[in-house]
Amino acid sequence: MISIEYIILLCFILLAYLTPHIKIWTWSSIVLMLVLAVFREKTVGTDFLGYYEDFCLIQNLEHSPKIIFHKFEIGFLVLIYLYKQISNDYLLFGSLVFLPFFYGCIKFLNVSKVNIAYGLFVLYTFGFYFTGYNIMRQMMCIGFILMFIGRLYKSEYLKFSIIVVLFSILIHNSSIIMLLLIPIHYYVTKIENVNKKLLYISVIGSFALYYIGANFFINILTPIISALGLSRYGAAYLRTDYGEGGNMVSAMYTLFALIVIYCKNPDKSKFYIYAFIASIVLFNLANLIPTYASRIYWGLFVFSIPLISNMLEDKETKYRRLFKFVVIIFGLGYFFYAYYLSNFGEINPYIWRI
Repeated sequence: MISIEYIILLCFILLAYLTPHIKIWTWSSIVLMLVLAVFREKTVGTDFLGYYEDFCLIQNLEHSPKIIFHKFEIGFLVLIYLYKQISNDYLLFGSLVFLPFFYGCIKFLNVSKVNIAYGLFVLYTFGFYFTGYNIMRQMMCIGFILMFIGRLYKSEYLKFSIIVVLFSILIHNSSIIMLLLIPIHYYVTKIENVNKKLLYISVIGSFALYYIGANFFINILTPIISALGLSRYGAAYLRTDYGEGGNMVSAMYTLFALIVIYCKNPDKSKFYIYAFIASIVLFNLANLIPTYASRIYWGLFVFSIPLISNMLEDKETKYRRLFKFVVIIFGLGYFFYAYYLSNFGEINPYIWRI
């Protein structure tokens, strides 16, 4: 079951979404989000518990990488080492790891100039918030990069690329995927309108690969897995079964993306729509290796937050009231699917550390 704490938070966020002009619900949601994340027990979230043994083993920077179970990037290893010079409280460390991600998301909403009530709804129900519990290093790295997203918006591509590469090397290598934002941003500055036909083909085509890709692409994916250093997992993670419901999340994303494309005003928020569709395509492609599908797309999928928020406010969005209802249905549907029907103890039950 979903813990009552999260149901209460969901109610606050729904109130903020439905009454975005009443700021008390928005600020209440932010405060409660932060409190629940910071004061959770170590069993609430997979990485929170999984890193504990390594946290205890790390005593110096020279020998620790040889004895810990995870392969931490050097920056994260240094953070643990420096923190342990002050305290051995692992729960506090986990709380501090969450803060850059959360702050980065809030700053991202402000810099993107979106309605924060709408942004919080997407942040919470589309899985970003809970993912910050479960893949802490990756989401912390994304949070750091989002703090500098203004560089990208100003077309300062060299500075932004340095920021992405630096944090990826130091904190989590997967965030290097955010370099794709540079060609996407450059491309949209050269076009006048969104090419909806291209977006439709990209989404539908990438989704269809799930049903033909396992056998057709297996010879391509195997060396890619090896090159990424994942060969120890063997071919077991290649998609070879197409059981009922096996592609549920991908189907939900694809259907929602098609609705977004249809309702989207082709003249506004061009960068957000292309970044969002690129994330869906990446997810669908990576779903051929399902264990890593959820790892590769977050750095681009985060742009669904300003995209949806802008569409909800834009009076030229097709069927805007209906779209607002669709966002609620998708958000709540994803929320209950991910954290009730398919939740394997990753989030619930919530346990307080105090």
